[in-house]
Amino acid sequence: MNVSRRFFGTGLAVALLAVAGAANAVTVYDFVWTDVGAFGAGPYGTVTLTQSGADVLVSVSLRDDMNFVNTGGPHSVFSFMVAGGNTGDVTNIFFNSVAIDPNTFTVVTSGDNQPFGTNFSLAIDCTGGACQNGAPGQMSDPLTFTFQNAWESDFANIFSNGGAYFAADVICVSGSCNGATGAIAVPEPGTLALLGLGLVGLGLSRRRVNT
Repeated sequence: MNVSRRFFGTGLAVALLAVAGAANAVTVYDFVWTDVGAFGAGPYGTVTLTQSGADVLVSVSLRDDMNFVNTGGPHSVFSFMVAGGNTGDVTNIFFNSVAIDPNTFTVVTSGDNQPFGTNFSLAIDCTGGACQNGAPGQMSDPLTFTFQNAWESDFANIFSNGGAYFAADVICVSGSCNGATGAIAVPEPGTLALLGLGLVGLGLSRRRVNT
């Protein structure tokens, strides 16, 4: 009897430690991919996932000279891949600590953010009649929301048909890229590796031409 209790106690302690670790788990992904040359070198922002009990807290921050923007299809304000879940699981949506107007911004399925994918699991997008395209409709970061009944591992284990985990529609608001709009993305590692090989190959071919 005493032995059984001892093992049970040890097992309970391990389980509690595991839960505590999960509650504090934080994963950060960098936006390093863009289709806009004017944006210059990345990273262009980050996506931070924090496990909080049975929910995941999501925070999307952009580079200092960028804001979220609505340019219309095929671009969503923020798109992401997640295993399972539905639109009702996304709650507490804020742009720079200001709650969204649910008649303007909504959570939609199968988000688009070309050229980084047309089949994102979910997206936060401007869908109401008050939506404005371009600079008049820009929103300050960070974008934050709660994804209910999920684990951090539900994110970034599948990728879009364009090879991305996360993507956003952004506008540059200062410096040499001021006014430029376009998409940024977090590529899955295999895509990033292929992109790197492509750049290396391009560099080698240029060297051959120059020699």
